Amino acid sequence: MADDQVQANTPLAIYVPPGATRKQVNTLRAKAAFFSIHGYVPHEYQWNLIHARFERFQAQCWPRQHGKSIATAWEILYELAESPRKLIWLVAPNYDLCHPIFDELERASIDNCTHSDFCATKINRTDLFIHWSNGSRIHCKSAENYRSLQGRKLDRLFVDEAASISDQNIYYQYLRPMLIVARAGMVAISTPKGFNWFFDLAQQGMDPMQGDYFFGHAPLGCSPYVTRDEIEQARTTMPARVFQQEWEAQFVSDAGAVFRGVKDCVVEGMDASQGPEDYSFYAAGLDLAKHEDYSVITVVDRVRKRQVYFDRFNKVDWHRQIIMFAEVCKKYGDCPCLLDSTGIGD
Repeated sequence: MADDQVQANTPLAIYVPPGATRKQVNTLRAKAAFFSIHGYVPHEYQWNLIHARFERFQAQCWPRQHGKSIATAWEILYELAESPRKLIWLVAPNYDLCHPIFDELERASIDNCTHSDFCATKINRTDLFIHWSNGSRIHCKSAENYRSLQGRKLDRLFVDEAASISDQNIYYQYLRPMLIVARAGMVAISTPKGFNWFFDLAQQGMDPMQGDYFFGHAPLGCSPYVTRDEIEQARTTMPARVFQQEWEAQFVSDAGAVFRGVKDCVVEGMDASQGPEDYSFYAAGLDLAKHEDYSVITVVDRVRKRQVYFDRFNKVDWHRQIIMFAEVCKKYGDCPCLLDSTGIGD
């Protein structure tokens, strides 16, 4: 048997990460036995990337429909069963996105209570929490209600669809501090979506000098839930960048954006505030903000197809902003200005 495998109470050898301690090996044996007793059989990457990891901070990057929610639910269930009176939070961008994992937890709790001392004593589908007979609890939280994400000491934190939480302050200001007292760990699991705090966490996991961090990347097709025909059909019928992001779980720019390839249109070395030129026509775009957010004005040359003016600022009173915008439009031949009317930022 290879050094990185141990035999558990299952028909198969179980992967153990290199450098695992004896205590960690015993934990994996117990976890494999727990899964086997309750009828859960993880596929290879569910076990290797989620169940067999011990790093404190984990960025798990998975393609769509490859079993990350099921694996996360069973990882939570084992941790709650293994340690009495443990408090775990599951945070998602909104409450709807908590349901895939919560529903699996609820189903597993009901199905297995008849032959286990670890039973759910209270299931609340309105507020999305479950309490168990050993005093452990799982509470689901929405990142939309950021004021509720504070003031608690957590034993473990799971963040599902982490990349869709675009405001990095949700993690740095609200979630991360709740891990301090218990030196609790966090598993952020997601399909990528831009270069945000989840990307930063993944970068730390790729750094061999960051021993507390782990980056797991599940390859496309590793799941028995998705057929090869389905993958090839998606590959040939959707935009390449969307396929790379949603199916291959790669960090890419512009995927799903309204305007794609913007960076390819940037003229290298061009001054972003060029003066007007003869025989050109210009158009301005304006996005307004009140206080903390930024107001932005940009002017493009409609003939040469490039940006010639850009400015952004905040904490400027309305009267001064109007004067500034009027001066810019006048500078470029009283050019027409398109105002973003979707709402005024704060």
